[in-house]
Amino acid sequence: MSATGYMDLINCSTPEEVYGRVREWSSDLSEHEHVVRSTILDIHTEVELKLKQVLFHSLKSLIFNGDGEEEHEKHCQELERMVTRLSLNQVHQALQPALKAAPHEEFDDIRPINEVRNSLAHSRDLSKVTYKNRSPFNDPDALAQLFFEGWAVRQQLGEFYEHMIAEPRVLAEHYAKFYAENYHRVERINNQDTRESGRV
Repeated sequence: MSATGYMDLINCSTPEEVYGRVREWSSDLSEHEHVVRSTILDIHTEVELKLKQVLFHSLKSLIFNGDGEEEHEKHCQELERMVTRLSLNQVHQALQPALKAAPHEEFDDIRPINEVRNSLAHSRDLSKVTYKNRSPFNDPDALAQLFFEGWAVRQQLGEFYEHMIAEPRVLAEHYAKFYAENYHRVERINNQDTRESGRV
């Protein structure tokens, strides 16, 4: 079928006609409702991606790295596929003890963000979709709250990743490199200390 074959099947010749026709046939939402719906889904997706980044890199350090770079990369890709398939709720449950211990009250908003997205995904009745008991479709302040708290969660997950995963890993790599570069000098000093203590 040609590049425009499916456009022809729905009697459209321009991109604008396709967007209008598909929207008309697939949804009865207003422009305002589409914007709110897309915003909720985008906020949820961004939080989910951050959580998966934390989980992936937490587990990546457990993958043995002694069989060569290619073998290590294969196992890392397998881990990445596994984490990608998980839902936000599954990732959140796995990380919950660590997130709960962190001094970031923003992490308490992850569950409500997931709940409002799930409600939206499984209900055609938008009046039942609420964030913290308020409708983001009917109450602009509720949508603003969801947007702000979603942003805050992402910011704090970024901080959490940097302080708990990235920085310790860089520090460990720095010490490993230093040790490898200075192994013989350290051994020489240790041997000298041993000899001197034996003479005392």
